[in-house]
Amino acid sequence: MPLALRVTRPLALLLLAGAVSLRADEAVRAAVTKALPFVESRGKAWIEKRGCVSCHQVPSMLRSLGAAGARGFTVPRPYLETTLEWSTHWERWTNQGADAGRSTAESSNVDTMTALLLAGTGTTDADWARGFRRTLLGLQQPDGSWKPGGQLPLQNRPVREQKEVTTLWAVLALRTDPSASEAVGRARKFLEGASPAVTVERLALELVLACEDGRPREAEVARLVAVQSAAGGWPWKLGAKPDAYGTGLALEALARAGLAVDHPAVAKGRTFLLSSQNADGSWSVPGTRTKDAGKVKPTATEWGTAWAVIGLVAFMPETKR
Repeated sequence: MPLALRVTRPLALLLLAGAVSLRADEAVRAAVTKALPFVESRGKAWIEKRGCVSCHQVPSMLRSLGAAGARGFTVPRPYLETTLEWSTHWERWTNQGADAGRSTAESSNVDTMTALLLAGTGTTDADWARGFRRTLLGLQQPDGSWKPGGQLPLQNRPVREQKEVTTLWAVLALRTDPSASEAVGRARKFLEGASPAVTVERLALELVLACEDGRPREAEVARLVAVQSAAGGWPWKLGAKPDAYGTGLALEALARAGLAVDHPAVAKGRTFLLSSQNADGSWSVPGTRTKDAGKVKPTATEWGTAWAVIGLVAFMPETKR
C-alpha cells in the first residue's frame, strides 16, 4: 500500500494541478467575455457623445478588443478597422475639431499618436502610421523627451516622470523605424536620468522596452513584482490600493517578459482581477489626475477595464485569423 501511494500521489497531484489550471483558464475566459461588451459599448458611447479620440479612451478600446480578437474571442473586426481609420485624423483629437488647427492638435497629442501606433498592429506601413512617425520626430524636445499633452500633465505624479512615461511610449512606437534611430537614441539618453519610479505604468514600460530590446530583464521583473500588493493586484500609483489599470499594465509586461501563467505573481494578479470584476463586466478604477486620487471615475473605469482585458489575454496563445 505505501508503494502504491508513492506511485499514485504524484499523478493525482498532477491531475489536480491540471484541473485547477483549467478552471482558472475557464474563469479568465469568462471574465474577458463578460468585459468585452462593456469595453466596446463605452468606446462607442465616447465617440458618439464626444466625437473625439482622447489619448486613453478610443486607443485602449482598440488595443483591448484587438488583443482579445487575436486570442479567438469574438470582436467586431470591421468596426475596429473603421474606427482605427477614423481615429487617425487629427481633427478628431480634440473637441474643437478643425478649429484647433493641425499643429496645435498634433503638438498636444503625442500620446494619442503613440497609442494609435501601438494599437494598430499590422498597419505600420499605412500612410497614417508613416505620417505619425514623421510628426513625432518633429515634436521631440531638445532634451530627447516628448511632451505629454491633453490632461496628462494633470496626472498624480511628478512632471519628470510624466515626461518619462510619454517618452517611453514614444520609443516603443518608434524603435523599429530605421529613420527614427537617432531620435530614439536621444530619448534613451533622456531616460538614463530617470528618478525612482512613482507609478507602475513606468515600471511596466521599462520592462516592456527591455523585452523589445532583447536585453536581460531580471531587474525590471524584480522591481515590478516587488510592488505587487498583498491583495494580488498592482496600483497605478505606487502606495495606493491595487486597481485593474495598474494590474493590467503589470500583467501584460510580465507576459512579454516570458513569465508563465502559473508564476505566483501572475496567478495572484489574475486572481485579483477575477475577484474584483463588477456585474456589468467592468472593473472600478480611480482616476489618475491629482484631484481624482482615490476616487473611482467613469473614464478611468473604462480604460482600466480595457487594460484588465489586455493583461488577462496576454498569457493566452494567439490564434490564426
